[in-house]
Amino acid sequence: MEVYNYELKSKLTDKFLKTVSSFANYNDGRIIFGLDNEGNAVGMDDLDGAKLAIENKINDSIKPRPEFKIDIDFENSSIILTVFEGENKPYYYHNKAYKRSDSSDVEVDRDELSELILFGKNLDYEQLASKEQNLSFNYFNSEVMSQINISNPGLDILKTFDLYDDKNGYNVAGLLISDSNNFNIIDLAKFGDSISDIEFRKTIKGISILEAFNMTVEYYKQYYNPEVIEGKQRNTIEKIPLKAFREALANALVHRKWDRDEYISISFYDDRIEITSPGGLPNNISEYEYLNSRVSSPRNPIISNIFFRLKYIDKLGTGIFRIKEAYENSTSIPSFVISENFVTVVLPILKSINMEDFSQEGQEILRILEKSDEKSRLELEKITGYNKTKTIRILNELREIGAIEVVGIGRGTKYKSRI
Repeated sequence: MEVYNYELKSKLTDKFLKTVSSFANYNDGRIIFGLDNEGNAVGMDDLDGAKLAIENKINDSIKPRPEFKIDIDFENSSIILTVFEGENKPYYYHNKAYKRSDSSDVEVDRDELSELILFGKNLDYEQLASKEQNLSFNYFNSEVMSQINISNPGLDILKTFDLYDDKNGYNVAGLLISDSNNFNIIDLAKFGDSISDIEFRKTIKGISILEAFNMTVEYYKQYYNPEVIEGKQRNTIEKIPLKAFREALANALVHRKWDRDEYISISFYDDRIEITSPGGLPNNISEYEYLNSRVSSPRNPIISNIFFRLKYIDKLGTGIFRIKEAYENSTSIPSFVISENFVTVVLPILKSINMEDFSQEGQEILRILEKSDEKSRLELEKITGYNKTKTIRILNELREIGAIEVVGIGRGTKYKSRI
């Protein structure tokens, strides 16, 4: 049996060494020798000899030497190898570094290898010294003066924000914040009735990412934040919440991998905005943590701190929460698509909630949920008297139109009203 961080091996072969490299590079894991794929004990003939062979193979083949321990299970005549994620990454097997992909081991690509090397040096990409040192910071300085009320910002402010140090000069974060750089930042497109109908396109590159942020917000306002004149009043209508768009855009700039050439892709549609950021999630955060916790784990902490200090984001680690919060009174809700190499946030047009849109049974469950923080399916069945099939059907209908949200996973799943 093989899963992400757990393998069973009926016999000892060199194939396990790729898995050792994977675990040492990315996450703790265990390999148990002497059990078949179903977990049945088949035993090892010479436990002491096999233990020594495993240790020697790792010491001879994995560079640098990873941290591990070997235990013998005499009851099943098996050997348990525990490999710990290491600090001296990357860990190579035959000059190749590996990672887990579902239940197999695959060689890491060039970008991932670069990231492992930086991790081994206890560095983020943004901390590397910039190859370009003749930089100007006019846009950054104007933002510092207007947002933090610091007059005449100079080199000391750049040092305070960790963009410059006396030994290495400007770093990559400083290059990104500077007025001119060589980075592809945002590819923005407004679509009509189909993806082949492009009404407007703007490629933003080579400028401060702060200016790119504000420029993109202005394009958003043209399409989703129009001003409407009613009598003598000039009112602004939010088709898509400005707060949600700012947070999603800031997240894309703060969390993306800047050592990749791709643009952040922003697609404007009549019914939604899609923001796709290259790089996937940081290695130390799971999809569940990304979507449900308020823990800050930015890929680019220097840039993240600047966005926070300049009030582009309100509070570190709350971006996803604030995006969801912006839709609390809407039947349409944001969605998040997470893959190994990209993260996409979809922000739909706001839709108002009307109790008349729901069935009588749906209204009953909504009234129950409105009077309590959250309820499980079993609790709702007991209160309403509905059977399991009917309750699931109603809950699914309410979820599809955004009237309720799911809290927790597995047996701890509960439902909460969004009205």
